[in-house]
Amino acid sequence: MRDERYTNYFNIITMKKLLRFTLLTVLVATSLQVSAKFYPAYKNAPKMHIGVRGGITFSTMDYSNAEVLTAPYGGLAVDFKVAKLPIYVETGAYYMDKGCRYEWWGDMETGAYYMDKGCRYEWWGDHKDYTDHNHSIFIPAVASYHFYIGKNMTLQPFTGFYTSYGIDYEKLDFGIREGVAFTYNQFYTNLGVNAGLVEQDGDEEHASIFLTVGVNF
Repeated sequence: MRDERYTNYFNIITMKKLLRFTLLTVLVATSLQVSAKFYPAYKNAPKMHIGVRGGITFSTMDYSNAEVLTAPYGGLAVDFKVAKLPIYVETGAYYMDKGCRYEWWGDMETGAYYMDKGCRYEWWGDHKDYTDHNHSIFIPAVASYHFYIGKNMTLQPFTGFYTSYGIDYEKLDFGIREGVAFTYNQFYTNLGVNAGLVEQDGDEEHASIFLTVGVNF
């Protein structure tokens, strides 16, 4: 029977669904009602932004005993206005650790080991928590709509894809990136999810939640 710690642990896939439906649906619907009042601000929307970003990620893989690895990430972002309305395409380049943590049982002398993939066993050997790093170069490509909820204040739901290369796994990854951003003057923050579509370590795919702060120029 699956260990309750893993079943009840921080379920990043459930969080992805929560963010998708609450942040993108509810906030966008609310913004649509508010933004009409500030329509004149659209006329002054910048044609592009360049920004510095930093934050943290909560990264894991989709096998049963994988736990969340909390790690810093950061980089540069740029977006371009592509329509009369404030519709933007954003990309950039980031450093991100797309690894995870898990428990390991084994014999340090012989090298034999067992990794729990969902069942419980008694193991008379060494045990430790293991961190599996995957330091990565991360490039997003997302579309966003900038809802003006004040003269210098916007909500920016975004959706799109990402491509990354994991230095430790030596593999390319491709996946979905979604979330919502908030800006006030030059201040920027966002919250969102990455969901990998390419098998990385064995037959597992990457998933993460990210929280970002930054400054636009």
